[in-house]
Amino acid sequence: MSMRELLQDISFPYAKCQAYSCQDSPWGMYIKSKESGKVCYQMYDNGCKSDGCCNVLRERTHKVQFKTNPLCKREIDTVFINGVEKPYGIYFDVFDENNAMFRITNLDWTELEAATAEICITLKRGVCAAADAWRLAEEMPDLLAMSGRELLQEFSFPYAQCQAYSCRDSPWGMYIKSKESGKVCYQMYDNGCKSDGCCNVLRERTHKIQFRTNPICKREVDQVFINGVVKPYGLYFDVFDETNAAFRITNLDWTELEAATAEICITLKRGVCRNPDDFCYGADPGQCYFSSFDYASSQLCCPTMCVLASNFTGMYAALGNDYGCDPQGTSMITCGCI
Repeated sequence: MSMRELLQDISFPYAKCQAYSCQDSPWGMYIKSKESGKVCYQMYDNGCKSDGCCNVLRERTHKVQFKTNPLCKREIDTVFINGVEKPYGIYFDVFDENNAMFRITNLDWTELEAATAEICITLKRGVCAAADAWRLAEEMPDLLAMSGRELLQEFSFPYAQCQAYSCRDSPWGMYIKSKESGKVCYQMYDNGCKSDGCCNVLRERTHKIQFRTNPICKREVDQVFINGVVKPYGLYFDVFDETNAAFRITNLDWTELEAATAEICITLKRGVCRNPDDFCYGADPGQCYFSSFDYASSQLCCPTMCVLASNFTGMYAALGNDYGCDPQGTSMITCGCI
């Protein structure tokens, strides 16, 4: 099954949420101005006061997402919020010739910030230079999605709603290759998963790797090296409460070969997480859970396994236990753990 086949029945906002109704949004938006190469949107408080999403989004709005024209994938130039350019997470996801979206993440707006935000998007001199061209012609002005990360607090790792979590659905395993004070390296490998669905989807492209980690380490990650190279990956540390946190490495977009041979090294600052064993969380000392995600926003697949303490892949193969996946293939707590 291909990623596109999995997505074919999903419409904007291309995500599985608990609420989609416009009546559950405290925010509205209108086009404030537009000219060749630039369009500005003004957000406002639409008066939504109900329980649930209205309150969650008023507490914090993490992301704003637009349905847009797939032809504009390389046409976005810069995003300004209230006239300021900051290191927001900016992503353009194309699913097919009619379905694409543009996401602005890491906003983490308070109620006042969201209700008064002006979003200006500049466009390159290409097929979308006309401000109306980057939106699909049939798109209505309210095709806008907003995400509050507090909704995730009721979930356990990987803190996402996916169609598949089982370790049996992951083509990738991981073990600790080396560790020393201030640095830990993880080696990924192909665990032989060949089933339909997520195994094939993740072999086609792996967009993100996510670790469960210790919340006190939020400001302790220094750099991330993939096969010895630092690149502009998306690096995010999300804290949900005193025991739940995740470290995400996004924009990987690995092919099958790239994922199966990747070495991930994380360096740590001289702080409370200088010891690599303090960085991993939720399993035996020095171990932690990791999850692999498919294409940027579909979140169809996020199978979860444990990072093995060392290269025990051969031992697990000999035991016929799918390289560390528990026999039932459903237990996140024991899957891949020694």
